[in-house]
Amino acid sequence: MKRNELNRKLFHVFSALIPFTFLMIFKYFGENIFNIMLLIFGIGTILFLIIDFLRRYSNILQRVFMFLSSHSMKNIEIENKQLTGASWLFISFYLILYIFPLEYAVPSCIILSFSDATAAIIGTNFGKHKWYKQFSIEGSIAFIVVGLLVLFIFLPEINFWLALLIVTIAAIGEGAIPIIDDNISIPFICATMLYFLY
Repeated sequence: MKRNELNRKLFHVFSALIPFTFLMIFKYFGENIFNIMLLIFGIGTILFLIIDFLRRYSNILQRVFMFLSSHSMKNIEIENKQLTGASWLFISFYLILYIFPLEYAVPSCIILSFSDATAAIIGTNFGKHKWYKQFSIEGSIAFIVVGLLVLFIFLPEINFWLALLIVTIAAIGEGAIPIIDDNISIPFICATMLYFLY
């Protein structure tokens, strides 16, 4: 696995601190403080998104952004100055935490953080059987296993088959919905299914 890709996946893993922190804020400080921190997170997300977007028009912003983030960016994000995965992840986390009940939002975000990173690492190093483009059966199985663990930790009473259905559809959606960034599709699939089926 290339260094940039490894750094991106490490960022994914550490991004789990965001939903976990919001869970702790709600638990120990209450809903009012939670809402204030969510507002601050939303403002920060908007500012990051603006900088990420405007860097394509400003060499200064591009140099600053590259200095801070080039170690974890895809080549296409650097060369074409596309929105980075970090922007999509922050947008996704904010929307999920804002829209869905916390008990569904947190595990959905953490599934993105851990399952996506695990799938990429396993798929890159051990994926021999491709089922769609660069997505391998081995990587998708790793995604499902880790997703199940996350759901059973945060929702221990969830039915096994429902949990399996949720993470399997999320794993398929990661590869089969190429027009939507997987930082958006994965947690939204999980949170929506939890909301309507759990």
